[in-house]
Amino acid sequence: MNTSKLHLYLLPQKYWERQDDPLADISFFVKDALAIERRLKKGVNLADEWMRYRLCCRRIQAAISRFKEDMEKEVLSECYLPMLRLLYTDDKTLSFASASRIAANFFPPDKIAEQISEFQKITEVAAISDHEDVIKRLNFFSSAQGKGAGIIEAIQFFVSNGKELLSMGNAAGNISLTIPETSMHTIHTLSKENVGFDMEDTLTPKERQGMLEVLTSQIEKALQTGVGVNFSNQPHPVITDALNKYVYKENPDQEEGLIRVIYMDGSEAAPFPLRCLIRTSHEELSDNDPLKVSLISMRHLAMDSHVDMAWFRNREVSVPRPFAETDAICTARTVELLEELRNKPFCIHLYQTGLETAVIGFYRGLIQFLKTQKNRQLTVIPYYYRKKDDNYEKGNPWC
Repeated sequence: MNTSKLHLYLLPQKYWERQDDPLADISFFVKDALAIERRLKKGVNLADEWMRYRLCCRRIQAAISRFKEDMEKEVLSECYLPMLRLLYTDDKTLSFASASRIAANFFPPDKIAEQISEFQKITEVAAISDHEDVIKRLNFFSSAQGKGAGIIEAIQFFVSNGKELLSMGNAAGNISLTIPETSMHTIHTLSKENVGFDMEDTLTPKERQGMLEVLTSQIEKALQTGVGVNFSNQPHPVITDALNKYVYKENPDQEEGLIRVIYMDGSEAAPFPLRCLIRTSHEELSDNDPLKVSLISMRHLAMDSHVDMAWFRNREVSVPRPFAETDAICTARTVELLEELRNKPFCIHLYQTGLETAVIGFYRGLIQFLKTQKNRQLTVIPYYYRKKDDNYEKGNPWC
């Protein structure tokens, strides 16, 4: 059963202004996104504008985790998103919805009053103004207006049955609104790298296993049919475990395969190679003075004193660009660094973070490198942070 719920976060005026912390500064992205909304109405260069708009919205959501105080929050039920979707498909409300910002995911303080008026009008036309979620949303926006604050919205995605996880959503593991591109909307998502909430840290082993089964079934289908797999917003341990399962041949004669990699911004990365390696047994290298590496700098600051280096620099990978381009940059950088270790017995302990483009780019680069080694003596062991235990869980080795 899908129990995704929309979370509304109230942000005081000060957080909409310039911040000293660059990861908490949303002022530029808000300004840029609003300018893009105006340009979208002209219908020019829509594909590029929508991609840039979604990237801005991602960055706005990502700042939530950087704010230093507890924010007021309201949670709408799992009924709200299907109800919102209907507003864009009903002839009575489509024109109102398309002209409004009700499906946007950010509302600066100076947009709150307008949003209240728009939302009241469209819900009255749709005859849902007495719905509990409608009332809660209006009350929360009214509270923000009274305090001179703004609001950011994001989805918290829960799972109670892994096999149903994507049947009501898309391959990214999140719900996206199926709304005409001419309307003002974005994909509401909440994941570790989007807004700093460690979704994978809150999943039970059963739930995580359910997500893994869903993703592996999609990979199976992709290998057979050539359809793309959308990896966006999957918990990074699930992505890593799923790819690890399929990168090794079941027998030496098995044919290699490729799957198409799709991201939520619509970009498509280079195909990911599967069934292309014979598993070796070099995990014993893990105790031979391993190189301890964080995947991306400036993500888990408390970990900096425990690692030897960061594989990717945050300022190089966490910038607005097509996701497929970031994936390619991470792949090339990984191959470049691994070449320095060629022909040396080595083990890397990789302390991962959840930026899916960096995760997939790293492992694609690792596979490219391992395929060129005649006598492989490199092992990579991923480690996944578990907030509940304040510790790292060891993943399946790549060797």
